[in-house]
Amino acid sequence: DASMSYYLNQARRAKRKHTSLGYDRQPELLPLSARYCYKIGVFYEFQRKSDKMTKYFQEAYRNVESHYNYILRLRQGVERGVKQPETPSPRVVVSDSQELSSSTRAKASSSSPPVVPPSTPTEGE
Repeated sequence: DASMSYYLNQARRAKRKHTSLGYDRQPELLPLSARYCYKIGVFYEFQRKSDKMTKYFQEAYRNVESHYNYILRLRQGVERGVKQPETPSPRVVVSDSQELSSSTRAKASSSSPPVVPPSTPTEGE
């Protein structure tokens, strides 16, 4: 029907933009990549394709998490007075034709560093 083809075309368009982004080489683009992944996931949700929807939502979350860790590393480097032009930790990028096996999923989750929330100053500091 017309709505399904519309959302399919929108998902293709967003995937094309996401692919041409180059976020894996420029960590500053991770938030934009997360936005595109989330948008693609929503379009797949509208098409009732839960497997693809889940893949893109997970990739969006990993991008946000990687960007958060990248910002923490930059902040720690600034606090120490050292410039650290680091790239984010490696992520598993999932495409439509690729399935994650349970062993790959376990390796990906064990290799990423834990997310540490920023400390908030207490009263009297």
